[in-house]
Amino acid sequence: MGSIETVQTSKNIEIAVVDDDPLFRETLSENLKEAGYSVEMFEAGASFLTGLATVAPPI
Repeated sequence: MGSIETVQTSKNIEIAVVDDDPLFRETLSENLKEAGYSVEMFEAGASFLTGLATVAPPI
């Protein structure tokens, strides 16, 4: 598996991971967290849209 380059930034970047495969969703989220990103996970598009009411990641 390739490596993830950590980007140093003064901004708190939030990323929404939306995928119905729990293993993929968890693996991607953990890799992003290790790279310094704040991650919110959703298992489907509908739950993501509902979650936008409280969490609005810019990416």
